[in-house]
Amino acid sequence: MLSMVAFFCILESMKQSFTPISQIGRTAVLQKLNEYQGSSSIPINLLEKKLSGLSVSNLVEHFGIDTQLYQHSLQLIEGIHFDITYTPLEHLGYKAVSLFSNECFAENGKVISLSCDLSIPNKVSVEMIQSIISGVNKACIENNIVFDQKNIQSNSSQIIIHIHGLALAKEQRRTAIHDVQTGHAICVSGDVGAAIAGLRILMREKKFWQNSGGSQFQPDLGDYEYVIQRQLMPKSRMDIIERFEEFEIVPSCIRHLKLGVLNDLAQLCEETGLGAHIYQATLPIAIETRQVADEMEEDVDKYAYFGGEDAELLFTLTEDDADRFFTLFKDFTVIGRMTEAHSTLVIQTSDGQLVSLDDMID
Repeated sequence: MLSMVAFFCILESMKQSFTPISQIGRTAVLQKLNEYQGSSSIPINLLEKKLSGLSVSNLVEHFGIDTQLYQHSLQLIEGIHFDITYTPLEHLGYKAVSLFSNECFAENGKVISLSCDLSIPNKVSVEMIQSIISGVNKACIENNIVFDQKNIQSNSSQIIIHIHGLALAKEQRRTAIHDVQTGHAICVSGDVGAAIAGLRILMREKKFWQNSGGSQFQPDLGDYEYVIQRQLMPKSRMDIIERFEEFEIVPSCIRHLKLGVLNDLAQLCEETGLGAHIYQATLPIAIETRQVADEMEEDVDKYAYFGGEDAELLFTLTEDDADRFFTLFKDFTVIGRMTEAHSTLVIQTSDGQLVSLDDMID
């Protein structure tokens, strides 16, 4: 969990040493970044052959002929996906890898290597670049990923972080949207809505700071550690992918839950042609998230329905697999079932009413 003391220390460090890139040159900056290599059990020579353009056949040979390789990318843009007023840059790099990894998990595979391209304006110093890359590297170590190439280029206004990399999955374990069937259990890992609760607190503190005319941003975050951590430094759910493999369970579908439960589930219904019936009372919401919603006088269910960036997974399992998985792994919740083709996404509220997605949006 993110320590508030650590948070303040990192925010303060962002205000200190500032070495312009022009002072030492781009080449020297890239040399400083070479120390960040991530961590992986994969022989580095196989990745070097792949990256030099020779062939990926070495990787396939190493992991077996039933191995499939695939690529993903993710981009975070300042002013759209993050605000550096209250986002420590090391946490930002870490978060980028967590979100990228979850995107790769949607195919029930694992990330083996990634690269990071930074597009940066003049306001970014050498130290700030190192902070971002340090965060990327920390997440790579935790997720057993080779941190391969780093690149920087200039732009006129905003920081852009681009993560791209390579993942692999066993052919027989890859998910396919056509495998989702009527009656499959709709499951959500962890808890949802915490990240948007953390964002609401950070935005409130920023507004207070702006209105007060203070010279330094010193947010009052002492009571909000959990939701702040979920917003600024979420962890990927590699543990779930590993448990699927360990227990020989293959979900019919896995999605990175990034738009909120309802939006992501609506996309799944559209792609499968099926409907869904979910139960409001089963939504996994942490007590800390409920406390923020009460303080803000807002509907906590809407945090779960429409908030994103919790870095959780939404997945579907057969009823038998859902029952068996629950006996082996507790950190997920069945929130509903897929329904017959051409039906709608329906939410059963706590008082038993049936509400459609359109009604929720209205």
